[in-house]
Amino acid sequence: MKNLLLFPILLCGANLYATNFLLSGTIANPIGDSISITFEPVSVGYHPAKYVRALDKKGGFSFDFDIPEGYTRLDIIHGNQETEFFAEPGADLYMQMDAKNFDSTLKYTGKGQEIANFMARHVLEKNGIVMFGMSTQRICMKEPDDYIIALDGLVNEEMNFLKKYGSNLPASFKEYYEAYYTYKKYAAMDLYPQFHEMQKQHSMKVKYIPKENYKVLEKVPAAFNDKYVGMEAYREFLFNYSPTHLAARTAGDTTAQTKLRTDECLDMEYKEMPSKTAEYCAAHTIYVVTKYYTYDELTKMFSDYKKHFPNSPYSAELEQSIANKKIVAVGKKVIDFDITEPDGNKLKLSDLKGNAVYIDFWSRGCVPCLAEMPDAKKVREYFKDKPVKFVYISMDAEESVWKKAIKDYGVDGLNMHVDKNWESEVVKAYGVKGIPSYFLIDKDGKFAAIEDLARPSDTKKLIEQIEKLLR
Repeated sequence: MKNLLLFPILLCGANLYATNFLLSGTIANPIGDSISITFEPVSVGYHPAKYVRALDKKGGFSFDFDIPEGYTRLDIIHGNQETEFFAEPGADLYMQMDAKNFDSTLKYTGKGQEIANFMARHVLEKNGIVMFGMSTQRICMKEPDDYIIALDGLVNEEMNFLKKYGSNLPASFKEYYEAYYTYKKYAAMDLYPQFHEMQKQHSMKVKYIPKENYKVLEKVPAAFNDKYVGMEAYREFLFNYSPTHLAARTAGDTTAQTKLRTDECLDMEYKEMPSKTAEYCAAHTIYVVTKYYTYDELTKMFSDYKKHFPNSPYSAELEQSIANKKIVAVGKKVIDFDITEPDGNKLKLSDLKGNAVYIDFWSRGCVPCLAEMPDAKKVREYFKDKPVKFVYISMDAEESVWKKAIKDYGVDGLNMHVDKNWESEVVKAYGVKGIPSYFLIDKDGKFAAIEDLARPSDTKKLIEQIEKLLR
């Protein structure tokens, strides 16, 4: 089994139709004292389900929990090793491995073993599915026609792997596997216009996308299918479909001009997508933009959503997210939290009262976050002799990655790391839906600009917003 890098992912899913899943096993020569399983239920925010089991004296463990109907991709982690497989409803598996030689010893027996062993071989020979997404990004330098050829080649590799090793797999899984990579392909194509220009300009900040970049979208069909709402690859395809395809209609303008309003995306989703797909996609759209709209604007969006889907399982999550706007709002007292710096120094956010404070939620694995860092340094230098503090909250999975990133990218300021990623208390309290995410606090410890808060790359505006708090 390969050592897989863990990246923060801004997608997920609600455990709407649960069924029981069983996995037990034994680990010889363990390299840790526990084993964990994570997966993404179907919700509009990132709330991964995680189960951890301590190993007994013989290296044994046992899991028993519910998973959504259909096929669910599970990540299994022991020590610094990771594997994955698709679990089917009612699976009852026994897993055996030797942690000293995971690659050749990982084996499953029991109900669902065919799919689990197929995926174990996939991880051994091709690494995890996350590598497919990384491969699609690496070929984005190619021009549209060559990109499509290269992307089809990546998908064909997966189909050839299925043909070579999947003869004993259930027909339903073969169909699912093919659909999974089809939607991974479409999701990659939707990102191409932006990613191609980033590579072409050798910059992570792109202000103009030429019309020809959108040529690949002509080959992305409106391949909506309600039966795949539980599939993470399908949801990944949905996330960027509306904004990207709407932007293509005005391609050639600056990105500022092609950032269409959320209501246009919602209108497209309500009208052009089948019921369950639209129900999920529109809920996700509203959820991810909550930071950029006022409470009243979001309430109206949600009211319209309820007219379309009065009994939506996603309503409670949306209501909670929108209610948070009353807490994280201009003039409201900030939510205090502890800051533990890399050297172990501890303080509270409230200790910074009397200073303007700019808070940045970020991650080493977040490309847009890193793109902002050079300009963030310029802003810090501008205010170096003034009562302004900069707090950087890392959401990296590993502390070692966080500490190295601070040095690599010169992230000067007050640095802290959250230990539960998206489920960390400070992340949930501040209603962070994606990163980078920024907050500005005045000298009295109250939230300042929220919806219109500038990023560091909009340097002039951000400096003006901070200076206003110092007067």
